[in-house]
Amino acid sequence: METQLTTGLEEYFQCGLCNKPATSPKLLECLHTFCAGCLERESNGSDVTCPICEMVTKKGLSSLPDNIFVSNLQNSVRKQQQILESAEQRCASCEENTSAEFVCLECDKVLCDKCLHTHQVLMPDHKKHVETLDTLRKLNSDEFLKILRRSKDLLCSSHENQTISLYCRTCSMWLCVLCALLEHKDHDCTPVRKQINLLKSELQETLAAIVTKQEVFVESQSQLEQLVDDVNMDKYKLVDLIKARVQAALQKVKEEEFRLLNELQVLHSSKTQKLQVSLNSIENVLKRMEVSKNVVSQLLRYATEQEILKLQGTIKSALTELREEKPMDVHVDSTIIDFQECCKFPEKMLGNLMITRLKHESTLDGKSPLPGCRIAVHCNKEVGESSKCNFNKRKCYAAEDSQTSKKLCVKEEPSSCPDDDSTAGPSIHQQSRTPFIECVTVITDSNRQEQVPMFMDTVVIVKEDGAGDAMQRESGAEMPSGGQNGPQQSTEETLVFFDLETTGLESNCDIVQLSAVSGEKIFNKYILPSKPISEGAFAINGFQVLDGVLYLRGEPQQASSLQDSLEAFLHFLQSLASPLIIGHNIWKFDARILLLVLQELSMKDQFDSCITGFLDTLFLAKVVVPRSEVNSYRQNELVKVFLKKGYNAHNAVEDAKSLQELYSVLKFTPEQKKSSQFSFSQLECHVSMQPLLRENIIFSQLAGKLAMQGVSFEKLQSTHQQDGEAGLKNFLRSLGHIEPSCSRVAWFFSK
Repeated sequence: METQLTTGLEEYFQCGLCNKPATSPKLLECLHTFCAGCLERESNGSDVTCPICEMVTKKGLSSLPDNIFVSNLQNSVRKQQQILESAEQRCASCEENTSAEFVCLECDKVLCDKCLHTHQVLMPDHKKHVETLDTLRKLNSDEFLKILRRSKDLLCSSHENQTISLYCRTCSMWLCVLCALLEHKDHDCTPVRKQINLLKSELQETLAAIVTKQEVFVESQSQLEQLVDDVNMDKYKLVDLIKARVQAALQKVKEEEFRLLNELQVLHSSKTQKLQVSLNSIENVLKRMEVSKNVVSQLLRYATEQEILKLQGTIKSALTELREEKPMDVHVDSTIIDFQECCKFPEKMLGNLMITRLKHESTLDGKSPLPGCRIAVHCNKEVGESSKCNFNKRKCYAAEDSQTSKKLCVKEEPSSCPDDDSTAGPSIHQQSRTPFIECVTVITDSNRQEQVPMFMDTVVIVKEDGAGDAMQRESGAEMPSGGQNGPQQSTEETLVFFDLETTGLESNCDIVQLSAVSGEKIFNKYILPSKPISEGAFAINGFQVLDGVLYLRGEPQQASSLQDSLEAFLHFLQSLASPLIIGHNIWKFDARILLLVLQELSMKDQFDSCITGFLDTLFLAKVVVPRSEVNSYRQNELVKVFLKKGYNAHNAVEDAKSLQELYSVLKFTPEQKKSSQFSFSQLECHVSMQPLLRENIIFSQLAGKLAMQGVSFEKLQSTHQQDGEAGLKNFLRSLGHIEPSCSRVAWFFSK
């Protein structure tokens, strides 16, 4: 305890810039303390900016107040260290330099036995403030400082030997009796101790209010950190989505290239065949003309009259036929093959990025929201007074403008988002987030479209959407207690620390590494996935598949099939007595993925009969670890704080090993442990709620609570089929849930 207190004081004394005990400590308006010299080196203007919280103190360095509390407290701590470190103290009063045995705490002098007697005669009021050095050495830091830092009588600077006993509220000054009589006769004066107690009470009240507000800020910080995580994970998902869209577009372009090249080949072949026939015909005529020219020339030169008479009929007929031949008019068939673009490529041919704002239930016209309407698209058709848009389920809202009449053309479409677990785990958000469409494109009577807002060459459609938070493996969601439907506990249960690495963060991703640790026993299997590993997953865990080989950060791994790996994992668990599977954030991700693949391979019942249940250390940590002690509840942050080390995160074996160490140092009660556990059946109930979560009918926290109460999607559906909305309301009300949720669930089942 003493060491902790001393360490805390030393940290309080330290300058936030040089990390050494502050010298000439200066107090900023934000109440951070720094060395005067350090602030002078860091300052670059008249104002002083705190290096820690960045608050600006509108004062120059010379105007900053000295932190006399830190200075005096430093002196007190140094005095204690001197007493503890020095085996023998010398009297401060006698000339013989005798060994001191006593300390007068009123005048801060060490005295020998002889000088103490004289001191008590001269200063009788100090007698009660004398302590022996041996007594002080036995005190811890807190007790020593309480004795040393007790209130002392303050002397008036204006009147000799007069103690300060009054406080003038009119002038805000400390006074002695003479000051009050001579200079503050008609002022509002009060005893100094009363004023100090009043000040302390005011400080305590203000501090209590700040502590309450600090909890709000801590919660806000947690939510902002969660939003940062959401944005990062959303980015990875959008990168994969955009790349998939690009690949689809490239495939379409390739198909169009194949079609056009085939058409070109057919047209070219037909054209060249026709031209070749004409060319061959002309070449044959030219050959006949050439041979005719040679034959006639030789005949005229060397033939006899008899030969001429004999051949003249044949030759004359051939020449006459040649003379009547006409060359082909090449301009008659002078067509060419050309390429004409059907249209210009759209500037944003792949799509647009959209900003989604999460909000309480509301709509444009203040009426009930339309469940399932999530996608807002542009309407590029001019809307007249009586004309109708061709889109299905389209509404046009008129908006009057001082210059021109405008209409908002909005398309409402059913949700078509992929099957992700964006709402896995009970949510900390209490509000319902049913989606509706706010605005898309403004079309004026002048046939001019206005898209608002636009920046960075990207059309941004602001849309109120109830989509759940992006899939996160380090969620801030709260876990409801197990209750009566919680997993059965075994007095001889074996703790099995478990982790997965996957191809992505989607609900249908593949497992690439399955690991578990129980004491000294280690299970680890690499699995060759059937689905591609996303870029986001590769950036996190380092797995990739090249030419049918699984690589981990460039090193090839011996991979097994999913079936063989799960069978081996089952044998590993069966070799242990009543295994309890423990993981970090497994309620939301790992256990769900494991359940889905076990159901796919018809192995779920074997696992269910083998284990006693699951325990999520994320929710256990939230119960036992104050939020002020950690930056977040991620496993690597908890390991850093409690184990004082880092580790190779996002490697399933290392994650399981570090979690086993972390679990051993967490302090919790059996009730806290039980509240963080869940069973296979509860997990199945939660997974079954995905249709309601995808359509934003219920929010994630309600889904988690229902699952922990053993309520599945099928149970809700059968209740509605039997008794309709009234039956659903009675059923959910009996479980302690509100009626607005009942109405949305009933609406969903009656679609």
